[in-house]
Amino acid sequence: MALSIFRKKSKRVDPEPKSIIATRELDNAHEVSDPLAGRVISNPGGDNDPAEISADKSASIASNDTELMAEISARIERAKSIGMDEEAFLEAFTFHQPVSQAKVLESLRTFGLAIFPAIYDSDRLSRITKEYDDLIENGETMASTVSAREDTPANSYALSLVRDNLDRNRFPETMALFGSPTIKQISEKYFAGQEFEFNSDLFVQWTDHTDVPASGKLHWDKQLTLKSWLYVTDGTEGYGAMRAGAGTAAWMRYIREDAMFDGIPYGKIVNQVEEGGFPVVSTGGPAGTFFLFVTDVAHGASPVAPGKRRNIMRSRSRPVRVRQWASWASKL
Repeated sequence: MALSIFRKKSKRVDPEPKSIIATRELDNAHEVSDPLAGRVISNPGGDNDPAEISADKSASIASNDTELMAEISARIERAKSIGMDEEAFLEAFTFHQPVSQAKVLESLRTFGLAIFPAIYDSDRLSRITKEYDDLIENGETMASTVSAREDTPANSYALSLVRDNLDRNRFPETMALFGSPTIKQISEKYFAGQEFEFNSDLFVQWTDHTDVPASGKLHWDKQLTLKSWLYVTDGTEGYGAMRAGAGTAAWMRYIREDAMFDGIPYGKIVNQVEEGGFPVVSTGGPAGTFFLFVTDVAHGASPVAPGKRRNIMRSRSRPVRVRQWASWASKL
């Protein structure tokens, strides 16, 4: 795996007072809508919609072990029923048309993925592309960390920022997407009552031609995370789209659960995954494609072809207790 050259910023941008943040949110509320509001519908069939009732039931704690195991088994069997057909897997969690939150949640629980191709019209895509370019060009002054890999095989450049520190008037589309109420509602239901940090970090990156993706082999993240990911430009063949082992979250998470129970040092947890035995699909799509994924899924970048570039933005939601465990286990 290619090494990174990290440049820690000596001076971080102080967070704005909450009163100013709230005022800016109100100022922009009538101008920039949630880009997922039309693609993910909270309750399309009214209060008695069966899909919503099913999702609410599965989001709650099962009344007994038998019910819980039945729910888990049903999801595993659904994934198995598709077999090794990569196209069938991809179709199962790719939503071209408006879909209910219930179906998105079930997709995340079953496959660990939910993909929404081309969520923007041309005007909004142009605006968020300009905001991305602004962050790449000027983001070092706002970033907490800059990761430059131009001199390594990975050939990329990335900024890590604190989302709430961004100027909402300067980056309204970025804030509308990664602060999306739709994503927050899905996260609340997915984490089922756990306290979690909602899209607190923002990661902005470009990757030029490389035969060795920075992420190396397929892997799963040691901390349970629900990531929000946008392909700012084309993410189709040759553009380095993230690959994912659909359905693998069903068993990868137990490695972390065992480590948490047994008190294994964080650095000794092996999270790389050998390919084989499960379908691997591309999450890519045309510019403006957005997806959610659970990082217990085996995943990793693909190579970027000569003359092409991968431009992405992503953020993450993570349970506080898992972050606290990781901090503790890192000191063992």
